Amino acid sequence: MPEIYGFAKYSNIIYLMIGAIGVAFLAGYLLDKIIPLPFPVFKVVFSFGGVILALYLVFKELNRK
Repeated sequence: MPEIYGFAKYSNIIYLMIGAIGVAFLAGYLLDKIIPLPFPVFKVVFSFGGVILALYLVFKELNRK
């Protein structure tokens, strides 16, 4: 039974990562649509920020007991 809890913990981490990166990318995409620039600056910056946020959430979740 304990291996099921480990599986649930790690699958939760995956969903946290997908959610953080997805929300950040969506925010960048929408800002790029509202503020048209020659290069999609907001998508790049927000996607990178989403990856940083996802890594922070992973480390925070792994250190939790």
